[in-house]
Amino acid sequence: MALLWKQLSDIYGARFTHAHGESDASGVWYQALNDLSRDDLRHGLHALYRDSRFETWPPNCTQFRHLCLKRAGEGVPTVHEAFREVQAHLLFPSRTRWSHLVVKHSLVRAGVAFMDKAPVHQAFTVFKNVYEELCRQVADGILLTDVPETALSPIRTKRNPIPNLKSLLRTA
Repeated sequence: MALLWKQLSDIYGARFTHAHGESDASGVWYQALNDLSRDDLRHGLHALYRDSRFETWPPNCTQFRHLCLKRAGEGVPTVHEAFREVQAHLLFPSRTRWSHLVVKHSLVRAGVAFMDKAPVHQAFTVFKNVYEELCRQVADGILLTDVPETALSPIRTKRNPIPNLKSLLRTA
């Protein structure tokens, strides 16, 4: 707890020590965080650096606890659910209801044209790598912006699957 207190004091200076004291004398922070692992606390500090809500003012103990526990798994579909969502979008773009921004970003980063045309096993392999990396970034506190629908639309061209069929039928 002393190391965490020092780190938060280093980040926020007098704003932190004025609000919370030179140490956790009351034990409130200890009570809020004592069941968390070192990795959870490290994750909380990492997320704190990336959360604009805490750029100028330190969090209280419950806000910091939520930062420590917040992981990519909250509200994010599994890779298989996300892949099915992308496949459904590629078939019926106008009917898509996106479950999470990370799914939209994964589609764009994997390549809409590639995901639309590639064999399913290849598309899944590429999508899985992109999706898992984005989930890690989201867990680390990276904030995703919205993706315009035009960037998600598969390019459809009218093409005749059997271009010479008419000429072949005439000669027969």
